[in-house]
Amino acid sequence: MENRHPDAKPKSEKYLKGLCVLQEGLYELVNHLGEGDSSNVSLYKKQGELNEKVAIKKMKCPSDEDESNLYLKEARRLRKLKHDFLPNVDDVFKEGDYHYMVMEYVEMDTLQTFCESLNDKSKKDFVEKRLKKFFLNLLEVIFYIHKQGVMHLDLKPDNILIDGDSLDICLIDFELSRGFKSDPQKYDDGLKKPVHRYTAPEQIEKSNVTYLADIYALGGVLFYLSHGFIDPPRNPYINKFNLFEDIIFKCMQESPDDRFLNANDLKVAFLETYKSEKKPQEKLINKKKRFNLKINSNAKRARLRINDEPNLMGTPLDLEMFGGEVKVVLFEKGYETLETSFILDSDCEKHFDLIANRGLLSLTSEPSDIRIKLNSNYVYTPIKNFDVKKDDAKILIEEEGFDIVTDSFSLLSGDVSKHYVLKEPKKEIIIEKEKVFEGMSFSYIKAGEFMMGSPEDEADRFDREGPEHKVKISKDFYMQTTQMTQKQWFDVMQTKPSDFEGDNRPVESVSFDDIRDFLKKINERVGFKGLDVISVIDSGNLAKLPSGCFRLPTEAEWEYCCRAGISTVFSFGNSLDSSQANFNGNYPYGDGKAGTDLNETCDVKSYKKNAFGLYDMHGNVWEWVQDYWDSDFYSGSSPKIDPVNSIEASYRVFRGGGWANDARILRSAYRYYNGPDLRSYDLGFRLFVVR
Repeated sequence: MENRHPDAKPKSEKYLKGLCVLQEGLYELVNHLGEGDSSNVSLYKKQGELNEKVAIKKMKCPSDEDESNLYLKEARRLRKLKHDFLPNVDDVFKEGDYHYMVMEYVEMDTLQTFCESLNDKSKKDFVEKRLKKFFLNLLEVIFYIHKQGVMHLDLKPDNILIDGDSLDICLIDFELSRGFKSDPQKYDDGLKKPVHRYTAPEQIEKSNVTYLADIYALGGVLFYLSHGFIDPPRNPYINKFNLFEDIIFKCMQESPDDRFLNANDLKVAFLETYKSEKKPQEKLINKKKRFNLKINSNAKRARLRINDEPNLMGTPLDLEMFGGEVKVVLFEKGYETLETSFILDSDCEKHFDLIANRGLLSLTSEPSDIRIKLNSNYVYTPIKNFDVKKDDAKILIEEEGFDIVTDSFSLLSGDVSKHYVLKEPKKEIIIEKEKVFEGMSFSYIKAGEFMMGSPEDEADRFDREGPEHKVKISKDFYMQTTQMTQKQWFDVMQTKPSDFEGDNRPVESVSFDDIRDFLKKINERVGFKGLDVISVIDSGNLAKLPSGCFRLPTEAEWEYCCRAGISTVFSFGNSLDSSQANFNGNYPYGDGKAGTDLNETCDVKSYKKNAFGLYDMHGNVWEWVQDYWDSDFYSGSSPKIDPVNSIEASYRVFRGGGWANDARILRSAYRYYNGPDLRSYDLGFRLFVVR
């Protein structure tokens, strides 16, 4: 087998130079193995009769002495771990400005490398015949380290080594694990945390991290092994899984309290799948009699909730469940909600007819790509199968260079479609649509009202997105047509902070605090010297900012622009796939089909603009907004006109989702937060100009 460290990257000459020996010649450098976010790992030869090889991990000493001592204490704690599936830690020492950990050199492939080398038949054989032994080995070593009071905190396929023949494993690259015996709530924020699909939400939020973060990651590893060797979704929901659905879903619950209590409980549940020589595809628990239930309806995309379960499922549905009373709620936009119940005492199939209350409209224009107001929604032509209430629909066209056009018509309920072709002679009408400020393009946005947040029946919604409520944006304004690019950032700040390089890519890895400095500089350029717009808004003086100054949009202004006059889940409708935005295309939304995952940012304007002429409001990078974070801000305290949360808190809000997220995180209503000092390779911003 190829000997490869999981962090392997091309050799760094800068790293190798001058790093030939350690501990006064006891360890002599052989080769550089790899670089992680905060450490380097190299292969050394230990001087002596055996000339044995060791792997040495090098980390920069924290500037704080107490933190540095804590590092050494925790590293030495790892030396006490003795298990067949762990590398021996031979020594821990400090030399110069660096900490070093000397470990046994293990000649195995990473799990990811091993799985990627399998052909289709071998992959199938692994899932059916070998997955059980591998996962039990992994559970064994995790149970052991937890029992010793140690967490791993960076479990992923790249940090698990495997012998492809024996299925022996070796767990590597602990995230300098915090002990949890004395205080399970403490987690050192001084270290750089891993952020990937196996990272528990509480690690990302740096809040109340315990050994249950490893349980979350175990669910992700099980998903990887049983679902085609792809990374798990960031926010899993049960009908996404084909195998081990109950286990994966329970492991990867957002709340740690809802996960398995420990690795042993997880092991017991896992073994249930193999009782009586059952295949893994069968359900996990059979304590009572279960029956097959099929549900379908005349609304092909209807969603349903069974027995008050929080997770929604789609139709047609085919599942096994325990007998007894079954409560069903079916709903779909365009139809009346149906609630019913029945007794399940045998295999059965249920068909429900929903009553339609909307129609579908298709509309084209000559020329195409003009903005049309359809009732209270703005859309760009052509549109297809747009939901319209069965009452009269009204069209208004105020396109620059054309006569104003009005029209009205009625649509029958159900799947009824009308087709209109609109063509009008050109006329001199001047409408202020776009301006350039400081080399950046801005779209002119008119004031208006919209419904902010998500309705309760929106699939995959979070409570923090509600209640849905009407908001008025009282003044016209300008919004940057694209996310701030790296060139635009450099022109002002003369720095290049981004992980992904490219003049026309969005700038990322900029914190809220970095943007505060950016705003001060760019506002000084246009004559507002000393203006700190963020502080002005935080002090409750949003309306007093001068015309022409730059600032961040508020959360309400951002969502108003994202929706662009549309009440659907996304500004493009109720579905999203990778042809419409940059995100992890393996996990589309609605009727979207699985597609590509770029796994990085892309140039702005790579996808279609929305009805307000704005690009990348869904995906590419998250966007910082002005507001402080409050999960309950919508519940009564939020003003109805020009709302902004100026009540000081520890976190700021960002919106829109990024290239690494699933489509459901890109929904117009989705909101998230973090500390103002956060820099991340999927987090940027765009500007707002006061008019």
